[in-house]
Amino acid sequence: MEQDKDVKAKKDTEENRVKAEELRQKGKPKNLFVGILFTFIWILLAYWFGKEFYGMIYS
Repeated sequence: MEQDKDVKAKKDTEENRVKAEELRQKGKPKNLFVGILFTFIWILLAYWFGKEFYGMIYS
């Protein structure tokens, strides 16, 4: 039974290596929508922080 687990683990590991190699050859997966959303949120936070900071200093 222990050997069965080891064999399955080695098989799964090999399958994952093959999948990882295929992904490397195709290039890194990209998700444009998430990247744009992430950037938009950071811009909004920077704007809000700047506005609050400016208001504290010059009010």
